[in-house]
Amino acid sequence: MGMFDYKDYSGADAVELITLTHRLAAYSNIASVATIPVDGLLETSTRIIPDGAVLGGRVDRGLPDGWRAISPDELGLPADSVNVDGHYTVTSPLTGDLPTGPEVDLFGEYDDNGQLSRIAVSWVGTNSPVDVADYLQLNAGTIASQMEPFLSAVASFAQGNGLSGDDVLVTGYSLGGGYTNVMARFNDSLADGFFADSDYVGHAAPVIYDEGGEVINVGSENDIVHRAAGNQPTLEDAVAPTLPLLEGQDYDLASSTDNVILFDDAYASGSTYIPAFSLTNPASWAAHVEGLVSDATTRIGTSAFYDLTHRDSVVIVSNLGALSRQSVWVEDKDTPVSSHAGASAFLIGTEFDDKIRDGVSNDFIDTMGGDDVIRLSTGFDAVDGGAGHDEVWLDGNASDWTAYRLGSGELFLESAESGLKQLTDVEEITILGAGQAARHYAVETSHLEDTTYDPIPFSRFFGQSDQDIRYTSAVEGTDADDTLSGSAVFGGRGDDTLSGTDGDDLLVGGYGHDVLAGGMGDDRLYGAADDDVLIFTAGNDTLNGGHGDDRFVFAADASGTAIVEDFNKAYGETDSLVFDPSIFADEDAVLAASHEEGNDTVIDAGDFTVRLLGTSTSDLHAGDFLFA
Repeated sequence: MGMFDYKDYSGADAVELITLTHRLAAYSNIASVATIPVDGLLETSTRIIPDGAVLGGRVDRGLPDGWRAISPDELGLPADSVNVDGHYTVTSPLTGDLPTGPEVDLFGEYDDNGQLSRIAVSWVGTNSPVDVADYLQLNAGTIASQMEPFLSAVASFAQGNGLSGDDVLVTGYSLGGGYTNVMARFNDSLADGFFADSDYVGHAAPVIYDEGGEVINVGSENDIVHRAAGNQPTLEDAVAPTLPLLEGQDYDLASSTDNVILFDDAYASGSTYIPAFSLTNPASWAAHVEGLVSDATTRIGTSAFYDLTHRDSVVIVSNLGALSRQSVWVEDKDTPVSSHAGASAFLIGTEFDDKIRDGVSNDFIDTMGGDDVIRLSTGFDAVDGGAGHDEVWLDGNASDWTAYRLGSGELFLESAESGLKQLTDVEEITILGAGQAARHYAVETSHLEDTTYDPIPFSRFFGQSDQDIRYTSAVEGTDADDTLSGSAVFGGRGDDTLSGTDGDDLLVGGYGHDVLAGGMGDDRLYGAADDDVLIFTAGNDTLNGGHGDDRFVFAADASGTAIVEDFNKAYGETDSLVFDPSIFADEDAVLAASHEEGNDTVIDAGDFTVRLLGTSTSDLHAGDFLFA
């Protein structure tokens, strides 16, 4: 699974489709504007201002290797079919043939033998005031019939080169993304249906065609243009909820990425949404402008945890400039732009030095390159430090934490208060201290080496202040499906079955669809990744499903207290509470036995109770319960 999965595209193929179309769409927008070679100016500027100085990544420039523009002569069209900027022109239903109205590019991919293998129709975004009028007809799709002459020529050209509609990519950025959605909507009729099987990728599209899985729309939630008009049938329907300031709407749509934040300087400072997240606020456009040249889609697609994402995942991608990266923490902020602060999130850094901070739920953090600092709090957190010297900050004191180092090199640290941390390619740990001074540790093969500065001469030599943390032994699984038992068990990558003892146990499923069954003590069960089953039997247990659609199962003879840390805390995931019918007959019985204590919901099941952290009774619905 991955958030860019689309039609038959998945994994690396889906990522390639999204990054390729973004590159093509960006080129259409910046190659030439009013005869000014913007793409060339960007190339010149990056020789003076290095990548990462202003934005969080490199700037994509030029056409991808193997691609070139297809000329009017090749299409059998007159030379004046393209304007002074080299774009094909399409008649607007509102402004007619005014210069800089609707524009489109046509690109072809050629192999080493000069054979055409793919075609891309790339709609151009807004590049003059003339284009503004055409936003008024996007929801109705009035321009579709005006696309016909150009698209018929493209269809004939493709067929003449032995290609079919499924060899065609259709894309665009901003207004061009809107045209991409219009074309997808009417693809069964345009050019006699030739484009019905084409692939449609809209980038930062203001209007969304959300039917039939025809199109995937990629953009950031803090981009005021992305989804601005949603999938509303008319302009009036789109505008009504935005008045009076034309504020952005947090649409929940099937075909678009609705929970991606491009964490830039404007978002960090609050200017994106102060005084309002609105088309009338210039700062609200920052992510839209930056997104045109950002490598955010590439970093999402190549992140260590990409395979765990899906279309609705919360993804925070750093796009801070060099100055801000020195002091600003990248995190899932609570802002008027989004509603997912506190939910499980994926946080992605840059190739430079970042500061990244988790939230209260389970988080997956890929810092990419650079020397990074990662601040972790509660829940299950997984960190991949990537290249560079990376440091993780933890709460509590050294005595609160137990460390495990697996044969794979992965480091796990666990504490009763702060949860479980899975660390890969992390070189340094700082435990901040609760009423004590912070202590610093180097990650060694056999232990965490205390490197804290000691002002008392020779005291470390006599062991008086040395607080090394030795790794605790554990039972480890393999990449196969394992059945394991012990007081500290890590399942590995198979579909594993883990069980505890009569004592206090730590069970960690890892990757795969795992079954974790606690014993008689006070156990901690972490599903970690994928869809898992966590079984509560007795004691005072902590259950955390981690990523995936997890089931929390309560045995008929269970007793004690089960604390569920992450029930339905990830967008797009569906967890379930499974009760034996002898405990509760139906969902009404469960709801009747539920009440709120602070921010939690407590379910009284007689011999045991279930506490759902951060969940109100109004959050619970019939689909949350199973009876078996």
